[in-house]
Amino acid sequence: MRPSSRLITLWVIVILVVLFITLSAKQAASGLSWLEPAAGLLVAVALLVTVLDWLLSKRSLNLHITRNMPDHFSVGKAHDIELSVVPKTRLKRPVKITVYDLYPNTWQVSHRALHLDLMPDRGTLTQYQATPVLRGDAEFLGTQYSISSHWGLWQLFKRINTPTTVKVLPDFSRILGANLIGLQRWLELMGAKRIRRHGQGQDFHQLRDYSDGDNIRDIDWKATSKMHKLITRTYQEERDQQLIFLLDCGRNMRTLSGDLSHFDHALNAMLLLSYTALKHGDAVGLITFNHPQVRYMPPRKGTGHLSRLVNTVYDVQPTQMAADYETAVNQLLQRQQRRALVVVLTQLDQEDNQHLLSQLQRLKKRFAVLVASLKQVERDAIQQQSLQSLDDAHAYVGAQMYAAQEQQMLRQLTAQRVLHLNVNPQQLSTALINQYLELKRHGSW
Repeated sequence: MRPSSRLITLWVIVILVVLFITLSAKQAASGLSWLEPAAGLLVAVALLVTVLDWLLSKRSLNLHITRNMPDHFSVGKAHDIELSVVPKTRLKRPVKITVYDLYPNTWQVSHRALHLDLMPDRGTLTQYQATPVLRGDAEFLGTQYSISSHWGLWQLFKRINTPTTVKVLPDFSRILGANLIGLQRWLELMGAKRIRRHGQGQDFHQLRDYSDGDNIRDIDWKATSKMHKLITRTYQEERDQQLIFLLDCGRNMRTLSGDLSHFDHALNAMLLLSYTALKHGDAVGLITFNHPQVRYMPPRKGTGHLSRLVNTVYDVQPTQMAADYETAVNQLLQRQQRRALVVVLTQLDQEDNQHLLSQLQRLKKRFAVLVASLKQVERDAIQQQSLQSLDDAHAYVGAQMYAAQEQQMLRQLTAQRVLHLNVNPQQLSTALINQYLELKRHGSW
């Protein structure tokens, strides 16, 4: 409870009046001596009103507040949260209250305070928008409300402790939106290449009449001789293949690119490619590494598996751990017996390059391997800036050395025939999907 602006105003007026009376009584004739007792009476009345209003506020209104919100939230997206406010006792008159929802303190909200008018014999609904800024678990501690005392001299605060934990998931609305416009159209909007389904490594689908643009090598001459017209074979991509992600959660993935870390860019790209692979009938699994609590999800098929993948990694954050590719490879070799495409999502670093190369050779003996690394675009920007100081020169030399070492690592991957991508974080999703579709086209695993 705290004094309201009305109480402060009241006492300011009382003090000014008392001072005026006191000074006037000292300067006036003896006939105005009654002013001093009047000043004392004014103070006593003001004090009585203040105390009485305080005592009456102890029996102030109690409220029942419930929150209606989504089952889960998406990071960076605004969500509507509705509060239902119902008095526990019957009101005799309208009451003004202010409600504060105790949302996670890092969230951005449209209204911090909700001002309401409670009417007799009914409750009220109010809502605001909240935008999470971080993935993971978030907690609503409860609600708090303030109400004025009977004469408005005091502001009473009450808190309702109802802790509620919610999940904040990556923003994969584009994935869900793909169902509305069709997968191929969605891929085209993202910049993914449209790939015709033909060639080796494909499952035979059906025979149909030849049409302009069909590959002459796909003509079925035996069927053509029987039907007396050109008949061509059509193929569909092999299904029931397996795709497994090795997701680096180490310190190199903490680098920021725009508003997101490299880890978040890699996570979003993994989810987008997972959805694409699941739609193509493949099974998708994952293993995290450089993380104290390794997350493992065995390969499963069906688009419903996407939600399990999301719930496995939605709260994972990049750590301060150094790269340990050996442990990740050991875990994969122990758990995965069937041949699969293994996508290593990481960031190249000069201290770990040789270690990574040796572990990739172990993987290649059993699996098809694709290394997808994220470029440090900030270092590219440093190389394009003009040099104004010694610090600028040091940063430039460091960026040049890093770029040279990165190119050397890429040449080594090429020499060892390890398929790899090294792209800007914002381009990772499209590059991964294009590479996956290209591998599917050629039946490369």
